[in-house]
Parts: sequence; structure tokens; C-alpha cells
Amino acid sequence: SMTVRAWGKGKDKADALEQARKNALYDVIFKGVKKGEGTFNARPIIYEVNAETKYEYYFNQFFADGGEYTTYATFEDENRRARIVAKGKAQENWSTVIRVKRSELKQRLIDDGIIKPQHYEIPTFANSINASYPRRCISTSKEAYHYDFSRRRVDDRP
Repeated sequence: SMTVRAWGKGKDKADALEQARKNALYDVIFKGVKKGEGTFNARPIIYEVNAETKYEYYFNQFFADGGEYTTYATFEDENRRARIVAKGKAQENWSTVIRVKRSELKQRLIDDGIIKPQHYEIPTFANSINASYPRRCISTSKEAYHYDFSRRRVDDRP
């Protein structure tokens, strides 16, 4: 999980805090989270271009009032001074600290078919016929490619 500060606008405090929760999830899913000068970087969960419009029906239901987003973003236990308010004539802007369950959210998006699971394979090193240099085997779903580091060429032998 990750903890973020999010802002929300609404006609009253409750609406603004719910909007802040939605904004925190939206940023984690589509934009990623950066802090300062690169000291903390969390990449977005969905890398796909135009994913918002492609899966618009899914995310409209997900972010609906009282929708499933409430299980993945919770308010952090905090003192009242941690919340910041800026009131206008028609709206209130509130800032609060939100805990986002990133791993559970990512698993939900995988289960629902929005993103594909990523399998990180550890490259295997195998000796070639000439055992003087190692060869790195990079496996993909279709076939295996061997990259010869010493000779700087790629061949498609399995």
C-alpha cells in the first residue's frame, strides 16, 4: 500500500473528501505518483495509451458514488490538523491523507481483464558450444532469443 495526500473539491466537506479519494486512486491508476525531485516514484498501474476511454464503461462503474473504489482507498488515521481546507463561495477544497491499496487494486484490474499480468522471468545463463563466454537467454511467450554479449548479435535458436 502507499500513502498519498490528495485534494478534492465539493459542495461540502464530505463531497470534497470523497472526491479526494477518487483523485488519489485516479492518479495511482493512470498517472503515477512522484514526490519532489524523484526521491519517490511509483509508476502508473495502467500504461496503455487512452485506457481511460477504452475502458470508460468499467471505470464509470468503478468510480461511481459508493462504488468499488471505496475498498481500495481509505482515509489514513490522522489528526485534524493534517487536513487542509480552502473555502470558496460555492465549493470547498479539502486535502487529506489517503492510503491506497495498490497491490490489491492491481490484482483486481488483472482479474477483471483490464491489464495483463506481468511475469518477470529471471534470465538464465547457458554456456554455448564455445564455453569461453556466457550467453543470456531472454524468454518470451512465443520463443526464446539468445543474445551473445561477446559478439553483439542476436540469433533465434531455442
